[in-house]
Amino acid sequence: MPQAIIASRLEANKLILQSNSNTKKVPPLLHPADWLNSITHESRILVAGLPGAGKTTISKALSTSTNIVYVELDALYYLPGWKRSTKLSMSASSALTTQSWITDFQHWEILKPSFSRATHLLYIDLPSRDRLQALLKRTLERRRKNEEIWTGVYERSFAHALLSPRSTLWWSIRNTAKYRKAVAETRKNIRPIYTEINSLDQRDTFLTSIRGNANIVDRGETTQKQ
Repeated sequence: MPQAIIASRLEANKLILQSNSNTKKVPPLLHPADWLNSITHESRILVAGLPGAGKTTISKALSTSTNIVYVELDALYYLPGWKRSTKLSMSASSALTTQSWITDFQHWEILKPSFSRATHLLYIDLPSRDRLQALLKRTLERRRKNEEIWTGVYERSFAHALLSPRSTLWWSIRNTAKYRKAVAETRKNIRPIYTEINSLDQRDTFLTSIRGNANIVDRGETTQKQ
């Protein structure tokens, strides 16, 4: 990508973020294509969505196409055997000190300081029916393949997914309103460059756009600062 275009994007983003910070209004909703085109090698991207929305797939695709590191928070949080790390705040905060990153919008209560550095926010807000169906399908597939999700972490039984009050399915149902409120508050408070996706067709079109553009940002300019 020509240096002039990179510089132009950076300057445009700085003006947008400065304008957002100087107004009490919630930043405007961008079309997903415009949001994608605003990404630079300095972008720090939050990808929000309840379980089953496809945020991990989108995040990994964005990482591949931008060469921006993807920090998967659950991989830091869950230890072998589904034990939970007590050091997520420290490990995630350390991983999110780089110049640019992509990460999931979750564990927001303890990661607000890191999330406050985000320049971009994408919210995949699918209808509950589509999201829950995808979540159950994913559970079945992982269980059938005995897939290792993270180091030493494997999918629990389908019965657990359906019946346990601690399952991801029931967590998602109980916390839908709370999650949406957290996304809205984050958008209001940090005023990032924002877009949202509200249907499966829109999400799949967006994913195709990401995968079809291997140079969303110039790869030669995306070296992460450690």
